Amino acid sequence: MRTKLLLPFILSILTLSSCGKTKSTENPYPSEALVIARSEDDNGHIESVIEAFRSESTYSIDEKRYSSSDLLTVAIVGGEQIDIIYADKNIDVSPFASKGILTDLTQYINEDDYVKSVLNAMKQNGKLYEIPYDFDVESAAAKTKLWSGDTDTSFEHILEKSNSLGCKVPFDYTVDSYGFITFIMSKYMDFENKTCSFDSNDFKNMIEFMKEYYQSVAGLTNEQLYDAFKNDDLLMIATGFSSFDQLDYLEYDVGDEIEFIGFPSDEENFHIAVPRSTFSIVDSSKSKNEAIKFVKKCISFDSYITTLPDGSKMISHNYSLPINSEALDFCYAQSLTRNNFDIPDKIRKGNADELMHLINTISYAARTSDSKIQQIIKDELSSYFAGNKAAETVCQNIQNRCMIFFDEQYN
Repeated sequence: MRTKLLLPFILSILTLSSCGKTKSTENPYPSEALVIARSEDDNGHIESVIEAFRSESTYSIDEKRYSSSDLLTVAIVGGEQIDIIYADKNIDVSPFASKGILTDLTQYINEDDYVKSVLNAMKQNGKLYEIPYDFDVESAAAKTKLWSGDTDTSFEHILEKSNSLGCKVPFDYTVDSYGFITFIMSKYMDFENKTCSFDSNDFKNMIEFMKEYYQSVAGLTNEQLYDAFKNDDLLMIATGFSSFDQLDYLEYDVGDEIEFIGFPSDEENFHIAVPRSTFSIVDSSKSKNEAIKFVKKCISFDSYITTLPDGSKMISHNYSLPINSEALDFCYAQSLTRNNFDIPDKIRKGNADELMHLINTISYAARTSDSKIQQIIKDELSSYFAGNKAAETVCQNIQNRCMIFFDEQYN
């Protein structure tokens, strides 16, 4: 992790090197420039929005592209001239928001135009400092015939249910499980108040419980776990979704009806939105109104949909789910016109409806920008599950290391 002592040195280096490659796309007679900072350059939808924006605005577009998320982070904190931040999922905007660098977007958008569950999950203290272009959904699923409409998703109940059904494995959690780590973070970390509660009996009891469980699945590969799920030897399987027909494929491949359950937790329907890329606006921007217009254009219906020469429309890409509600509804409707796996229409509609319900009841927004915290938890738990450290020591270590992280990032 970068130390505070390195910051002045890094800033001086960035100043000398202009902090990144700048690409200018200008109007013939531009009056002002809108500066977009980017940590990646492989999302073509921004290029088309820039071209459209040029035709209707007196602003030119300057793009500052950075080779890493760390360089972009330092440039933002260092006060470079930036209006819009287009961040990949490795950028954590929380420190910027806590320092007053970013604009609260809730006052500029109509939240009903977007997937509100995801926006609400991404808010900090009720304020929205970033809005995603797209996102995936992570959850856990079970065969309907085994789950039978149950609602208790606690670790203990799933073990009992699995045993009563004769399943060899209750769920496919490992220490690297995205859902498991995210659940731990959502329950024991308070990002708004910058504190955590790992040094507690509750967390100690949970990891002791999980250690015993892990011993039962040690050595099983993902392929073996998936085969176990197919053969009714695994009750719940973790999975991710980025389109409305992926549940169709899963049912086709498994050969059985499947429903979303949510990751094992004390919270019913605990499932996660994972933003792929997000937009933020620097609060000190002198072109804030134009920056707002640009971002809203980037997440408008037309940014996700391509109109063909014959007037018909198609989804620009199927990589993930759009934050725009109208575009999401379009993706839903389009999925019902495709039948790639010879599944009855009624079942396909039921699958699409189930994913839409999953989207609208998102519990938590997780990012790989949280990777430093995730790595702390994984490091300590791996050592504990291997028998190298006591539970009390691991709880204290995670607590201390995460609080140091908060201090370095936010103070």
